[in-house]
Amino acid sequence: IRPTGLQLGSEIVRSEMNVVKEIQRINDKEMSSGLDGTEGHSWHAQYKHSAYVFFGGLDQRLTEGDVLCVFSQYGEPSDINLMKDKEDPKKNRGFGWLAYEDQRSTILAVDNLNGIKIAGRTLRVDHAMDYKAKDDGPKRKTLADTRKEEMKAYEKELKAKYNAAHKERKKQKQAEKEKGKAKDKSKQSADSDSESDSGTEKKRNSQNAWESSGPSQKGQSGDTHRRGRDREDRRDRESERDRRGGRHSDDRRDRHRDDRDRQRDDRDRRGDSGRERERRRDDGGRHRERDDERRDRHRDDHHAGRQRDRDSHRERDSHRDDRKRKERSGDTERERKHRR
Repeated sequence: IRPTGLQLGSEIVRSEMNVVKEIQRINDKEMSSGLDGTEGHSWHAQYKHSAYVFFGGLDQRLTEGDVLCVFSQYGEPSDINLMKDKEDPKKNRGFGWLAYEDQRSTILAVDNLNGIKIAGRTLRVDHAMDYKAKDDGPKRKTLADTRKEEMKAYEKELKAKYNAAHKERKKQKQAEKEKGKAKDKSKQSADSDSESDSGTEKKRNSQNAWESSGPSQKGQSGDTHRRGRDREDRRDRESERDRRGGRHSDDRRDRHRDDRDRQRDDRDRRGDSGRERERRRDDGGRHRERDDERRDRHRDDHHAGRQRDRDSHRERDSHRDDRKRKERSGDTERERKHRR
């Protein structure tokens, strides 16, 4: 007779419970005998080459995140393979495999998670001897991988912010430069306009003055202009004649002038050096005078301090002598009274 689905499910549950109870019994026996999972003669030692554990008995509503939250209490998971339902991928088939980065975490997981209840179901956790992860299947990222990705994303974000700020500063500088150029251009155009306006105004004023003047003034101004031009022509001719005839004398005069300038410069330099030496000598004398004054003040302060000390000692001695005299006089008075 072929068993029904309900009977088959109950058989699976009973077998799962038998495995859970067997693992608990072995652990209790080792604990009662004083053994732990790290020793070579423990039953965990035969699985020391496998970092995978098998888990079963899960509720179908649980996800990979839920499983990782449970198993990460005893180590850093590095891979998980939760079997999914083919008809409904959102549901799981109740079992799967999980790998730890450290193989010793599998011992803690088997000893502590086997037999606990999650969502009303008893969880079975056991070592997986021959399980091999699929090479082409997705693997869970470790904490180190996650941190690396976060660091890369953070560096990328910082770089983007820096580039944006650099571009913004470059744009601001360019805008300021363009603004300065436009300001200079406007200023130059304003200056040129004002110059042209002033030149035009001067021409207009001179033209108006010339037109407003009478005929006699125009004739007089023309004669004056001709006489001035004749004087300039005579002056140019005389200077040309002098240049042709006295070129050599000019050269001699230039050489004498250069010699006098050099002698004057030498005298100035010697005078400057002498004044510099005198200034240094005066500075040194002033420094020495200040040092002497400082030493004198220090010596006077020292003498004054010693004098104050001597005065205070004398005052203490006088007080002590007075007190002794008073004591002796009191003793003498008491002795006289006693004799009486």
